[in-house]
Amino acid sequence: MTHGAEIFELCLGKENYQELADKKSEKDFFTFQITGEAIRTTFPGFHEKIMAGFVEMLAFDALIGHNDRHPYNWGVIVPIRKSKPPRFAPVFDTARALFWNNPERRIIQMLNSDAQLEAYIDGCAPPIGWDGEDVAFFRLISLISSSSVRYERLIQRFLNSAVLENAFGILEKEFNLLMSPERRELIKRCLKRRQQMLKDACGL
Repeated sequence: MTHGAEIFELCLGKENYQELADKKSEKDFFTFQITGEAIRTTFPGFHEKIMAGFVEMLAFDALIGHNDRHPYNWGVIVPIRKSKPPRFAPVFDTARALFWNNPERRIIQMLNSDAQLEAYIDGCAPPIGWDGEDVAFFRLISLISSSSVRYERLIQRFLNSAVLENAFGILEKEFNLLMSPERRELIKRCLKRRQQMLKDACGL
C-alpha cells in the first residue's frame, strides 16, 4: 500500500511535504489538480485508472458526508509482482460520517428539525481543494463532474435510486439491533438529502 501522503512525498520531496503538513495547509495546497499530477508522476501509464478510483472515493465521501479523508486515509495498492498493475485501494477508514459521534439526544433534535439537519450537512468540508477556488463539498464534486465526461459518469453511479435502496436494506437488516430506529431514520434522511444535493450539483 502506498498512501496518498507517500505519493505526495515522492512527487514533492519529503521535506516539502512535511513543511506543508506542519502548516496544516493540505486542503489549500493539495487540490484535485495537484493530486492528479502527483498520481500521474508517481504512476505513469496508470494515472487514468487510479484517478477513476480517487474520483469514486470522493463521490462516495460526498454522499455519506465523510470529511476525514486525509492523505493517510487513501492509497494505491502496488503489487510486488511487476506483471500486475497498481490499482486504487478499496475505500478504508470511513468511520467519521453519518452522525458517528452524535449522542441519541442530538439525533432526536436533528430528526425533529430540518434546519439542524441542514446545518449538519453543510458542516461537512471536502478533504481537498480546487485550484483557484475555496470549495464546499458539493461544489467540488460539481467541478470534478464538469471537468471530464468520464468523471461525470463515475459520479453518476452514486446518484441513482438503487444505491440508496440497497443501503437502506442493509441498514435495516444488519444494523437494526445496533442502532436505534431514530438513528436509522436520520441516516436515511441525511443520505436522501445528500444524494439530492449531489444531483443538483451535477445538474441532474
